[in-house]
Amino acid sequence: MSDPITLAALLLCLLGSALYSGSETALYGLSRVHLELQADGGRPLARILHWLVQSDGPLLVTILVGNNLMLELASGLTDNLVGGGQSNPAVVALIVTAVLAPTVFLFGEVLPKELFRRRPHRMLGAATPLLIVSRIVFWPVERVLTGVIWILGRMFGLGAGRPVLLRGRSAVASYLEEGARQGTLPPRAADLARNAMGLRSSPVERCMTPWAQVECLQADSSESERLAVLTDAVHSRLPVVGQDGTVRSYVHLLEVLGAASKTDLMGHLRPLMALEPQTPIASALLSMRGGGRRMALVGSLDKPLGLVALKDLVEEITGDVVGL
Repeated sequence: MSDPITLAALLLCLLGSALYSGSETALYGLSRVHLELQADGGRPLARILHWLVQSDGPLLVTILVGNNLMLELASGLTDNLVGGGQSNPAVVALIVTAVLAPTVFLFGEVLPKELFRRRPHRMLGAATPLLIVSRIVFWPVERVLTGVIWILGRMFGLGAGRPVLLRGRSAVASYLEEGARQGTLPPRAADLARNAMGLRSSPVERCMTPWAQVECLQADSSESERLAVLTDAVHSRLPVVGQDGTVRSYVHLLEVLGAASKTDLMGHLRPLMALEPQTPIASALLSMRGGGRRMALVGSLDKPLGLVALKDLVEEITGDVVGL
């Protein structure tokens, strides 16, 4: 083989090694949701790449096999170039190592890995033709090596380390994040959806007003004391507490002040539902909306921990709400 042809083949091997090394790095930073959206959009390369990454374990084995093959070929071609003027094998080996090691490290590892890390989708798309050919050509070797890896994994208990596909809420969260990043979903809509998804895991005590900060109306208070509390009240609904500290019910401020007789407090009492502190916000919303309740006690009637309004629960999704 003439020197120009050998040199050209060497450069092709270095390019192949760079593509394999970069592809390995890109696989770890690849957004599967983004790729799926591109594939659903009808992009041919995205569809092929989406099919390839469905079995990322075999694909990684294929990439490693291809990279090692490129390095072996590059080493042999460099040895052929250098060995023409040297008869000592040791000297040839030293020269090959001195020339090839830094070249492969820089152009076959560092630069392509950094480039593929920064632009995984674009660069992996460019490497897709090489990867699809490699999957076909190296399939027998990949099958054998994958079997060996499986056996070793079973022997050393590493089988549980396989990647788990996103499902359920995790998948939806990934779609929301990708949609917001791509600009197809307004950030506000993504925030609302993300907040709504968190309602099932967030306890109602997270958004309650602690009982020490709750304005209460004493059941045995005088008319003047009652009117003073109602007049100065910040909130429109006040729980009514007995002498023993037990919460009996609640009254609506406007209903009491608008009544002809403001002394008949018992005639304006409304039932107050109680929620456990660990009740999910989603369940609390359903219970309060289903029962037509605007306020609920957190804890029990004899041991109240806090108070939560329907407005507080809704604001966990929407943010501050006025007029509820």
